[in-house]
Amino acid sequence: MSRRSPEPSFFRPSKPFAGGEVWIVQHDESPDNTVLGVFASDDEAYAFMETVKDDYENGVTIRR
Repeated sequence: MSRRSPEPSFFRPSKPFAGGEVWIVQHDESPDNTVLGVFASDDEAYAFMETVKDDYENGVTIRR
């Protein structure tokens, strides 16, 4: 029996993109502003941001 902890909610199976806006989470630690994730809703993007923001000295940003 596996004792693996449950995956965070932002790892749930993705839904097909139906067009419209996307939300991009990125960090400002490098000149490239590395993209950390692309999401279909602001709720998903903010949930992910909350889990990774402390990993980066300058935090992370969300762009639409």
